[in-house]
Amino acid sequence: MGKIENFRKVLALPEVMDNVDLTNKLRELQQDYFELLEKNNELSFKLKEIEDISDIKKNAKINPGGFYTLDGVKDTNGNEIRFCVNCLYEYGLQMPMMYGLLERGWEDILTGTTISHNVFGYCCKKCNTKLIASNKGEN
Repeated sequence: MGKIENFRKVLALPEVMDNVDLTNKLRELQQDYFELLEKNNELSFKLKEIEDISDIKKNAKINPGGFYTLDGVKDTNGNEIRFCVNCLYEYGLQMPMMYGLLERGWEDILTGTTISHNVFGYCCKKCNTKLIASNKGEN
């Protein structure tokens, strides 16, 4: 028989005996139980998250370029997904880094001379860490 069912049976006893004080005390006890049960569930969930991040830290292959990868975690093209090292250790989160244009280059309109090239690389959307992958100019 479950704990909640036991509470219901015990709560029914004082009503039969017309004991209001005992009924009130048992209701308070039941409310305390529900609050403790909810807190226990929250803490169990947080503990699971911490254990998951700990496992990721153990299995992470950290690249000197500022990202990490995990064995067997690949995108739809079969490439390893790059994750942000900063988010893993600073925030306890597993955040994938997105590839794209980090900085747009400049070109002199009159002469057509490239002053600076487009900068492509990986960026974390959570902490804004940027890793330069290449500079590409348009000629």
